[in-house]
Amino acid sequence: MNTLLVTGGLGKLGLLLARELSSRAKRRSDGKLNLILNGRSPLSATKQARLDNLRHDKCRIFYLQADCADRQAMAAALAEVLPQSGPIDGVIHAAGLKARGSLFDNSQADCDAVLNAKVKATLVLDELLAEQPLALICYFSSSSAMLGDMGACSYAMANRFQQAYGLYVQAGRAQRVVTINWPLWRNGGMAVGEQESTGFYLKSSGQRMLESVEGLTLLRQIIASDANQMLVLAGEPERLQQLVAKINYPAEKARAKTIAANPMTNRPRSRPELKGLSLEQSLLWDLRDLASRPLNAERHTRRRHQPGGLRF
Repeated sequence: MNTLLVTGGLGKLGLLLARELSSRAKRRSDGKLNLILNGRSPLSATKQARLDNLRHDKCRIFYLQADCADRQAMAAALAEVLPQSGPIDGVIHAAGLKARGSLFDNSQADCDAVLNAKVKATLVLDELLAEQPLALICYFSSSSAMLGDMGACSYAMANRFQQAYGLYVQAGRAQRVVTINWPLWRNGGMAVGEQESTGFYLKSSGQRMLESVEGLTLLRQIIASDANQMLVLAGEPERLQQLVAKINYPAEKARAKTIAANPMTNRPRSRPELKGLSLEQSLLWDLRDLASRPLNAERHTRRRHQPGGLRF
């Protein structure tokens, strides 16, 4: 009997995955599946009905209510479920929170919420499941980790961390650790800002939404492969190849040649605009500077850090 934990299990993408897993378990000639679906909110009548529809004689469903970024709540919830489900053999970390607006529009709390869903939750799961006999760890990251997130920054940073952490935990955490950088799924519940912004993002990059059948088929193929990280894109082949080329052959190569030809450029340059700022404030200044470049914002339009805490 296999026991699989899916975070974000009652979100659109999580339920899509749960239905597929339940359906596959029903078709199996032997073995049963224990499916633990994790979500933050209490079960409503509608959500309970969705879970009931997933249950059958070869698939038992457990709901684990806790914010997976909250170590104490997650530990307590696991302590209740594990005696019933048995040891966890695999985890798919599909939970995530989309950013709203640009970096300049978001508060510190907004930014933290997006980061926690990927960064803190990934660390909490790694700690709490350390003693479980994991055969599979699958991180549902995003293509935004490589392509950006249209100026929100927090979502791209969160997924970039998850991508890096997936490579970091390759040794000793599970028999199989894989990170998948997904694009936007048509039925996945994520978007790039408002609907208009999402449409612009897809059109400008030559992408399209990933269909459910495509995504689920790719998921099976990727897990069955020996790849430890996979970027998935859907859209116009030639334009997607250009996107991938920018990832595989970044501008740093040209910059490295310039530095080699003129070692003086490798010396730290003076940063008068950072005078008097702490390390945290200097980092925030640079993040704003980098974020504003694609938006063609002038330096004087960027707000300088104000005393009283880190704010965006």
